[in-house]
Amino acid sequence: MAKGRLISGATEDRLNTLLMWLGGLLVAILAALFVVPHFIDWNVHRGVFETQASRILGRDVRVGGEVNVRFLPTPYVRFERVRISEGNEAGFGGRSFFRAESFTMWLSVPPLLKGVLEAHEVELQRPSLRLALDEVGRGNWRTFKVQSGTLPFVPAGVSLQSVNITDGLLTFDSADGEERVRIDGVNGELSAESLGGPFKFDGTVKWRGGLRDVKFATFESPRIESDAVPVWLQIKPQTTRNSYVLEGKFRNLSDVPEFAGDLKADIALTGVAPAKEKTPTGSSARPHIALTAKVAGAGTRFDVKNLVASFEDVGPPQLVTGEATVRYGSDRDLKLALVSRWLDLDRLSGTPDEGRDDPSPMGLIGSIVPEIVDALPAQFSTDAQ
Repeated sequence: MAKGRLISGATEDRLNTLLMWLGGLLVAILAALFVVPHFIDWNVHRGVFETQASRILGRDVRVGGEVNVRFLPTPYVRFERVRISEGNEAGFGGRSFFRAESFTMWLSVPPLLKGVLEAHEVELQRPSLRLALDEVGRGNWRTFKVQSGTLPFVPAGVSLQSVNITDGLLTFDSADGEERVRIDGVNGELSAESLGGPFKFDGTVKWRGGLRDVKFATFESPRIESDAVPVWLQIKPQTTRNSYVLEGKFRNLSDVPEFAGDLKADIALTGVAPAKEKTPTGSSARPHIALTAKVAGAGTRFDVKNLVASFEDVGPPQLVTGEATVRYGSDRDLKLALVSRWLDLDRLSGTPDEGRDDPSPMGLIGSIVPEIVDALPAQFSTDAQ
């Protein structure tokens, strides 16, 4: 009996020693994960990162700044001065497709153990995305694809929980290389279930000197429309109570992009006295224009059909109908044709005391048209009839 206890005690001691050794090894490994990355010059491996990223994206990728990698307490990787080239296609001038002052990605540990690369947070400092169309109307993004690299470990999936964008820039160039649309001051959060979407963005942007709240989302396409990308966009200028919503579908993004959808807008009428009637809540109505239209186009031309502008809360119903054509290629122009059977221009024009500089009917029209086109991110030559 004593011998059995002795053997049992020896076994227990060896087990404790083994556990202590494993515990010590784990502590050593954790310490190494904390300390070793600080002593490794990851810039030596910059070429490996660039080569693999170039193979995966099919574009030339360059890292002009520092490369930093940490494993604990939270795994992350940071690249500074990242640039993705335009590609080898003719017609785009070989300029950068994407640039960023820094790109930082924090990874979730549990998904990594399952072969899933889940970036629970990504930070982009001063990113710049340049979109362009060639002479035919095809986009410089059409050959941008994510492919498999040659790394021994390939994640089973990639998801982006939160991409924080700071001081971003988005430009649209025409075939002659001239910048036609510039949207800067992009700040907000982008998220995606996978690299293929669907995507969501919520933030602020600036164009034509004004800040605007922007919400954007894409959705999964039905199987019968595999080439369609449903989108939803809402724009609200911060200086007004106006609201613009565009909802529709993009198609043929791999060639000449096409879009078809619906536009809805709510535009405040400044300087117009509200109707005497009260709203159901008892408050005074807010004079505004409720606008709806069908939008369709391809490349650099879009047609606006079935445009209906209803003047609300200004007395008897008043409607304006019409159509428009928008071109934003080498020539940026907006042609607007409106017609109405009856408009009470005297009432709508208001008076100088009501806040309108020019109370004449033509002054009213001259002030409404800019409000209608305020959602466009660039100055256009406007011809209104």
